[in-house]
Amino acid sequence: MLLSRIEVAGMVSEIRREVISFFSNHFKEPLVDQPNLDVVVFHTFSSEDSVTLTTPFILIEINQTVAHCEGNKSFGPDGFNILIFYMILTPS
Repeated sequence: MLLSRIEVAGMVSEIRREVISFFSNHFKEPLVDQPNLDVVVFHTFSSEDSVTLTTPFILIEINQTVAHCEGNKSFGPDGFNILIFYMILTPS
């Protein structure tokens, strides 16, 4: 036996319609301005610059970058600061 109608306080309601109405209102997203990327200007690389993205690093570039960093700052969540990398890359 399927229950399709219910009477509450003298009012008869169809269960299906009330369930659909409840969940439609419950999950309704308010109308707000959504971010729009059409107005953002993205800078692009020229074909000459894009080639440099795939060239390997050379040791001089790495040494110069490490030498210009502050020694007490960590690059990432591993906690290693620049002094560790500097000690590894500096010849003894």
